[in-house]
Amino acid sequence: MKKRADGRYQRKITLPDGTQKHVYGTSPAEVNRKAKEIERAFETGIDLSDRPVPVTARKSDYFLTA
Repeated sequence: MKKRADGRYQRKITLPDGTQKHVYGTSPAEVNRKAKEIERAFETGIDLSDRPVPVTARKSDYFLTA
């Protein structure tokens, strides 16, 4: 973990599938908490890709939950 010039902390984590994610926070504890959340989300099968979600997918999600 390193402290950035803007005062935030940064940590790079590698997920089991080999993808890397950068986690930022205002304190080391916050960065570690966010990193654990990302790792848990990956284990439960949540899509963590940075790909944009198509409008049609968001629209169908909206109508399914509304």
